[in-house]
Amino acid sequence: MQSCGVIGQPPEAVAAAKRTYWNKRKCELKKAKKQQEHSFTVSYTVAEMQRIADAAAMHAMSRTKFIKLAALAYVDKKYLVPNTEALREIKTLLSLNYSLLSEICDVNDLPLHISGELTRKIEELEREVLRILMHPKLSQSDH
Repeated sequence: MQSCGVIGQPPEAVAAAKRTYWNKRKCELKKAKKQQEHSFTVSYTVAEMQRIADAAAMHAMSRTKFIKLAALAYVDKKYLVPNTEALREIKTLLSLNYSLLSEICDVNDLPLHISGELTRKIEELEREVLRILMHPKLSQSDH
């Protein structure tokens, strides 16, 4: 405040000096942010916006966050998983099924070759389901 020369000034002058200081400071911060980050303005038709809004809702994200993550996923040739919570639940259920099958094989004293084959098949199924969920093939119309 001393550098602004408002010490001993009326409250209105002090308030005005504070406003001027904070306006200048906000402008400096905004300028620094613009140098570090870039933004784009994109226009959509009503139908396109609805498609984006629906997809964002399916992914439990805001439209802005969805657009950003979807664009980056596309550039990185990655799949944007729609619902990571549901995916975790599916992984848990697959693991429980595997554990249950192992227990059934042990309790029922199944021959080793049958229990081994069942266990192998369930592991194969689990790997394939998780692969499809995490990295689905894109159809030609998706490009």
